[in-house]
Amino acid sequence: FMESKKKTVLVTGSSRGIGRAIALAFGRAGYNVVLNASKSAAQLEETKSLLESEAIPVLAVLADVSDYEGCKLLFAKIEETFGMVDVLVNNAGVNSKEYFIEDLPESEWARVININLTGTFLCCKYALPHLKVQKNSSIINIASVCWQIGTSMFPAYHASKGGIIGLTRSIAR
Repeated sequence: FMESKKKTVLVTGSSRGIGRAIALAFGRAGYNVVLNASKSAAQLEETKSLLESEAIPVLAVLADVSDYEGCKLLFAKIEETFGMVDVLVNNAGVNSKEYFIEDLPESEWARVININLTGTFLCCKYALPHLKVQKNSSIINIASVCWQIGTSMFPAYHASKGGIIGLTRSIAR
């Protein structure tokens, strides 16, 4: 992604950590950057300020990508500001506390699956109309090798990351 002519990247989960680093790297490579988080408004603003301090065009959108309406709002704001998305980086993700599967509350299963897998699905769904009409567009879905290995304590996380791999393969075809 190092050769850019003002393309736009959306990085979900970009208020801190890996997402922030990805957003900064794309911005420094010449991209317009769309930041996203579902919570942590202060951290999202901090990341936005970092990019603005380097004169990188940036839009920060507080929206829950695991929610249909939140995801639609996110893409509407992108279209309003930058027109289209050229690169989607699905980085938003969570883990749960340690649970054996028989102790895992259904609400915790749903939370992890919704954020990690449904959020990835929804962003791909809303980005694809943008990406299909251009050359050199990309989707980068962040998964983890743990889906292949598994552990007894994080079944929702491992299932969600394996689901992302399957979803990515389906979209690629």
